[in-house]
This record gives sequence, structure tokens and C-alpha cells, in this order.
Amino acid sequence: MTIKCLIVCSNELMGITVENLCKTQADMEVINAQFLGEDDLIQEFKRYQPDVLIVDERIEVNDPTRLLQSLAVMPNIRVILLNDKDNILHVYKKHNVLVTQVADLISAVRDQHIIN
Repeated sequence: MTIKCLIVCSNELMGITVENLCKTQADMEVINAQFLGEDDLIQEFKRYQPDVLIVDERIEVNDPTRLLQSLAVMPNIRVILLNDKDNILHVYKKHNVLVTQVADLISAVRDQHIIN
């Protein structure tokens, strides 16, 4: 199975470095998209439909709701935030929770839900 990775970095050197690192993996298809704005990022989502979005924390988003709505249509997307000043990766994986009762919200908050 091929993992489709979309890399979006404000720092061109960091984007190229991450791209080259990922391309060493035979099972990864990698696209390094230059970040020009939110519209460009959303268009790349729609066009490429990645399994993983790798983005640096410096990218500013003016309309986070619109960006989250774009992510909502991707069934298994993982988002990895890079920070070039700290040695930390923030990894977010999308989970869908089937709600059958009000208590399901509390279960999701406690991370005790069943993932679909």
C-alpha cells in the first residue's frame, strides 16, 4: 500500500529536506507543495487527497474552519506539524465516532470511544 504524503512548509529548505527524507521510503508517494495561501493548500488537498499532511507550524491560517472542513472529507488523514526549533512532532489522527447516545460525547472526550 502506498502512503500519499503532502508536504507544505513555509521554509523551502525544510520542505525539500522532509521531501527527500520521505522519498527514501519505497512505499511513499511524496508531493512538496509550496505554500502560497489557504486556497492553494485546500486545492492541493482536493487534488492530491493525501493520507498524510506534513505541515510546519509557522503557516498561518486565517480561516481554520474552512481548512478543517477540507480535512473532514478525507477518511484517514493524519496531520503532522513540524517545529524547526524544537525536537517535537505533533501528530493528529482523525477518528470518527458513531454517536448513539449523548454519553458518546463524553466517551470521545475521554478517548474511550470505538473508532469506526
